[in-house]
Amino acid sequence: MPSFPIPVFTAVTLTYLFLLNLRREQRLTWLSALVLVCAVQSGALAGGLHYEISMLRRWMPIGASVLPMLVWYAFQFTALRRPRSSDLWHLVVPVGTWAIWMFEPALLDALLVVVPIGYGVAIGLVLCGGADRLVRSGLSMGEQSLRIWWLLAGALIVSGLAEALISLSYILWKGQQVGILISVLHTGALLSLGSLALSQGLESPEEEPDDVLTPDDPLPEPELWARVQVHMQEKKAFLDPDLTLNRLARALRVPAKTLSIAINRATGENVSRFVNAYRIDHATDLLQAGASVTEAMLTSGFNTKSNFNREFLRLKGCPPSKWQVSPTVAEAVQQRG
Repeated sequence: MPSFPIPVFTAVTLTYLFLLNLRREQRLTWLSALVLVCAVQSGALAGGLHYEISMLRRWMPIGASVLPMLVWYAFQFTALRRPRSSDLWHLVVPVGTWAIWMFEPALLDALLVVVPIGYGVAIGLVLCGGADRLVRSGLSMGEQSLRIWWLLAGALIVSGLAEALISLSYILWKGQQVGILISVLHTGALLSLGSLALSQGLESPEEEPDDVLTPDDPLPEPELWARVQVHMQEKKAFLDPDLTLNRLARALRVPAKTLSIAINRATGENVSRFVNAYRIDHATDLLQAGASVTEAMLTSGFNTKSNFNREFLRLKGCPPSKWQVSPTVAEAVQQRG
């Protein structure tokens, strides 16, 4: 069948990516666990559909319900907060899927459409709040984390629509197109979920607790803004490459939401752009002093050259290499822009 090599290729590729990430991180993260489950699900598709292994066929609907739940867990615990006991209620989804598969299989197709679309929409609703909702994501990544989480939410929705299309194929074409649909849509969604989960923009440097120590009396917004400026200019908090909104809020002893609102009102920018502006100014000083682009990037709090180049271009209107060669000309280009 034409669909045979594709699920196998996807399973092997995702397993390889999982092992590489495990070797790099030296620990199992929620994101790497998501990649592993994607690999297992792709292998189950290959074994259950092409080799007709009954055990793998039983796993397929369970795995299809576990994946959206795991994406939700990875999103919450990587970008937003630490796990809570209340998160255990999501286990109802795979347990309920198993129960329906055992006792009311006619409802299974509808469930496998609703679950991924529901989780994808739920993630999207959180992301509508902007990059500042991702309080545990590294600020040096700019808005890259936000874009990648949007893609993951979209991949979930696509996987749900793929299930609907497969069900429709049984009605209209008696399942003749199922093999092709699974190869193109299901394995494509699995490969997208797995590869996006390992994007560097999703890595969370945050290891601190989520609770924020607040003063007895809430700070007036002008006083908070003044404290933010002092913290950035004198403490140079922006030089921390692992700085997150949550970490910055803890240092200032205010809730993350309060801090993001104060910065947004004062600057018209989100926290990531506010912090990265300090970093780019610091980098330009280093470049003018003769530092290399790599040295300026690392010393200014950036982790990757791509993010550094993107933020530098956004703020200065030219790449850092051009600024390094001739800052006067670069400043003139910026002014003309």
